[in-house]
Amino acid sequence: MRAQEQFELVINKSTIYRDDFLDERRRLMGVYSTFPSTDARFTSFAKCINVLNDLCIGYVTLRENVIKRDWWKEKFGLEEESSIKRQISDYEMFLRIAFTHLLFSSVESSIRNFARSVIPTESRNGTVDFYRVYPILLNRLSLAPYIELLRLLSNIRNTIHNNGVFFPSNQENQTIVYNSRTYTFEVGKVLEFVGTQFVLDFVPDIRNLLVKMIESPAISSAGPIRDLASVQQ
Repeated sequence: MRAQEQFELVINKSTIYRDDFLDERRRLMGVYSTFPSTDARFTSFAKCINVLNDLCIGYVTLRENVIKRDWWKEKFGLEEESSIKRQISDYEMFLRIAFTHLLFSSVESSIRNFARSVIPTESRNGTVDFYRVYPILLNRLSLAPYIELLRLLSNIRNTIHNNGVFFPSNQENQTIVYNSRTYTFEVGKVLEFVGTQFVLDFVPDIRNLLVKMIESPAISSAGPIRDLASVQQ
């Protein structure tokens, strides 16, 4: 697939997924109309909406400006083909890393908010290491099948700190099976299978997870759940 086609695919998918999040948030706000708009059950969607919107803007900028040689000459005085190609590659990598990190951070912060409400003692009010928080919470909510999704995304996010190389603290290879697919993480090796579209394709699962958490009896019946980093959308 040509680069231009890949850019279009990311733009289209991020737009569709963003709108799906918007629609779902509107529906939930109608169902749980007694909750304030700043409640963590709603801001969990707003944060993901912002990330997807920013990804779309980034790839539109890539398509409309960054891949054009004349733009580099006008804005930065660059004319050498190899330098321009490197800058384009670096910018796309920046978008990929920012998207992966911010998407996961949005999910993690929301799960910590829910943990403070549902499992305050076990999670030490949502402050223990995340790899300890989400399995307890998801088991409590009868959503155990999503544990491997978060484990997969956690591993991908953690490689960002090592420029895409898998270096876990226990120095052991890991194999994760999610939705009947196997993902292998080898110590000291770059995750060749991870790209923007790869991470983007998990967004519908993330949305479904958030919906199921919010609609679970333990969270839907809780009082106000404060989002310590509340955003508006």
